[in-house]
Amino acid sequence: MDCLLLCIPPPVAVSDLAKDPCLNWQDKVLAEGAKGPIVAKVTRLRVIAAGDGRPGKECWLFIRKTLAGSEIKYCLSNAPLDISFEEMCRVSMLRRPIEQCFQEGKSHLGMSHYEHRSWETWHRHMTFVFIAQLFLTGIRHLFKKNSGSDVTSSDFAHESSVANETV
Repeated sequence: MDCLLLCIPPPVAVSDLAKDPCLNWQDKVLAEGAKGPIVAKVTRLRVIAAGDGRPGKECWLFIRKTLAGSEIKYCLSNAPLDISFEEMCRVSMLRRPIEQCFQEGKSHLGMSHYEHRSWETWHRHMTFVFIAQLFLTGIRHLFKKNSGSDVTSSDFAHESSVANETV
């Protein structure tokens, strides 16, 4: 029993793992950002997650770093063993729009500015924030530069005159 405990390697920090020259880093275009494509060096490996110094479950460690190598982001995943590398890259970027929505809601729409004493009033406040965010998302989509539709002021004038006609 003592031998078993002594044979388990100590936990290694992700920042130390990311410095390992044996890792198979690949340059990948992960998504289209507001300022162009998001390109990063990514890799993955099977690890045993450690918690409180004890080994946990085996899982994927997905590491992403900027092309300059200055910023490292990582996540642990319980994805199946046979998941493709491309699928992990795609899924890794799904969290970004959600975080962006929450940041926008907090900074521009008052999501974090509430002083309510009951769940009902908090729920009402959040509902109005979400409605406002949905409205702004629709406006952003309508005026998106590369949306493919040419939206001009004459189109709006035509739509408003049609909307005001009575049947």
